[in-house]
Amino acid sequence: MRRFILFFALLSSCNSVDEKKPDTPSSPNTQSSAVRPLPAGREVLFALSDSVTTLDPRKVQGMASSCITELLFEGLTKVDPQGNVLPGVATNIHVSPDMNTYTFTLRDAKWSNGDPVTASDFEYSWKSQLTADTKAAANYLLFAIRSAKAAYEGNCPLEQVAISCPDEKTLVVTLENPAPYFLRLTATPTYFPVHQKWTEEDANQHSYITNGLYSLESWKPHEAIDLKRNDQHHAAAMTDISKIHCPIVNEEKAYITYEDGKLDWIGTPLCPINPEDYTALQTAGKLKTAPAAGTFFVRINTETGPFSNQKFRQAFCLAINAQEIINETMKEAATVATSFVPPSLGLTSTYYTSNDTPRAQLLFKEALEELHITQDSLPPISFCFVSSPTMKKIGKILQKNWEEAFGIGITLQDLEAPVFYDNVLSKDYM
Repeated sequence: MRRFILFFALLSSCNSVDEKKPDTPSSPNTQSSAVRPLPAGREVLFALSDSVTTLDPRKVQGMASSCITELLFEGLTKVDPQGNVLPGVATNIHVSPDMNTYTFTLRDAKWSNGDPVTASDFEYSWKSQLTADTKAAANYLLFAIRSAKAAYEGNCPLEQVAISCPDEKTLVVTLENPAPYFLRLTATPTYFPVHQKWTEEDANQHSYITNGLYSLESWKPHEAIDLKRNDQHHAAAMTDISKIHCPIVNEEKAYITYEDGKLDWIGTPLCPINPEDYTALQTAGKLKTAPAAGTFFVRINTETGPFSNQKFRQAFCLAINAQEIINETMKEAATVATSFVPPSLGLTSTYYTSNDTPRAQLLFKEALEELHITQDSLPPISFCFVSSPTMKKIGKILQKNWEEAFGIGITLQDLEAPVFYDNVLSKDYM
């Protein structure tokens, strides 16, 4: 009998440091951290969760991996803390009158091994993600480019994807349709370049050739990631912090390690703060928060089994007590989501609700009738998540919500990050 598995994930978007209260009563999630004053010129220590499985920008998943990757690589553009798009590797950007074609002129940038960063590096990185062999994590972000989706689906050759390099300093990209947000996409890891020689020849995947403000000094899985300033970077002279040491820290021990003076930073996005430590940090005046546009959601494979039925999915959604999850795990750092898009991005309409058990039970009953199955003949259902104290709490709450609403058994399965993300990519959760 096949086991249907529900996955819990975090969709992260642009973070903000604007600490003003939003005008709407529904505020976005916040990122919480404890930070010491950082003296210039010395090594800093950031707590890192044991969830980093790769630093290849084409394959990263999760906030911690993405943040480390953004220190190691630089795209054509970057976004500052106020949300403004700034030049990255590109020093000049020309947009055609119809808003469809972007011409990027590259600066004299270098890889950490001294090789020049070229337009071909971007073309190679982007097109490599349109092949199944790469197992790219978010290649759908490339589908804004003309023929990119068609190439990924096998409906046209890669050569027809509208990315070209007239010379090594010029990259020309044509979109399917005008996309006002395109220059924000080019600041994300999916659009970072990769050094072709490294990706195709270097057997040691813990040795990276990078083009960002920092380079990888060492990576000891399950122990630490160490970064050092990349002197080949165009802004290296403007950076005070020479080294960043990121020891892998258990969420439950992060606060104690911080109090012992062995860490300068704990908290999101690199290592979540244990909910049990919120009160102590707040009382000591050490907790810093800032709005973050993100949505927690349950990932369900809708292609087979009972979850292919819309009413079955709606029933599970309505049975969730989102406020209980917030109260027990995130405190005031989150609000109940009423849509997939966070309210901080301007969408405040209510598209769905939670904690409506009577309606959930009605839809559950109707779904079973439509599926021609009974409650007793349902296949086993498991809830899977990346192992952490916070996720275990969330799992227990969801388990209770669903079992009490539907009278069925839900098992919990905590997975190591590599297994979790591999299952997500392969849809191996059913």
